[in-house]
Amino acid sequence: MKHIIAMDNIFEYIFVPAKYISLNYHDVLFYLILFINTTSYFFYYFNINMQVGIALAFGITISVLAYSIGHISGGHINPAVTLAFMLLRLQSITAGLLYMVAQCLGAIVGALILWGCNASLTSHCNDLDEAGVQAQLSGVCGASRLPNGEGYGPAFGLGANSIDIRVSNGCAFLIEIMGTYLLVFTVLQAAVHTKSTGGNAIPIAIGWSVLVAHLILIPYTGCGINPARSLGPMVSTSTVH
Repeated sequence: MKHIIAMDNIFEYIFVPAKYISLNYHDVLFYLILFINTTSYFFYYFNINMQVGIALAFGITISVLAYSIGHISGGHINPAVTLAFMLLRLQSITAGLLYMVAQCLGAIVGALILWGCNASLTSHCNDLDEAGVQAQLSGVCGASRLPNGEGYGPAFGLGANSIDIRVSNGCAFLIEIMGTYLLVFTVLQAAVHTKSTGGNAIPIAIGWSVLVAHLILIPYTGCGINPARSLGPMVSTSTVH
């Protein structure tokens, strides 16, 4: 419990120097909320359809996982969160690196299981092409075509992240930083800080932060905010071609 007791001093050490430029973490939170509200106005530009359902699925799943394994490992399923704990000396470097390895391996295995559950969804796509039917008419086929246009990969690319053609790499990188910051900030303030009033609702707060991040980031990058979650589908997709 020593690392939790020391959180007040850690946050004071990080944010007190910012007072000299009239910027503390409450101001950061204000600007973050402003960023969320402003970015929401760009939704109309990106042909939003099923993204609310996807965001809800991610947010609720994270809450469920936090409730179910929080007492075992602290609910660490994101290398970004683990890195924050390591930087704040809330977790040893050795334990943190082992957590990251486990997180990445778990993501790869999870993506392979997802492929196994959906392998039959694209089995008919080549048959449609041979019959002269435009496979693009089938949503799953059109969304699973390989980048080179030759054949089909796992259904929907196993949810691998991709940057919208209208979004530059720099913009994608910045918005991913903001989404990841929202998640890590919520974890530290709700689950770790000694003055947190979250109690048993902490996993819900964390899930909501993931939900909000997905509502905003999906049109831009597919929403990563978790290096392991991004790595798993990419490795699995390249393996099962």
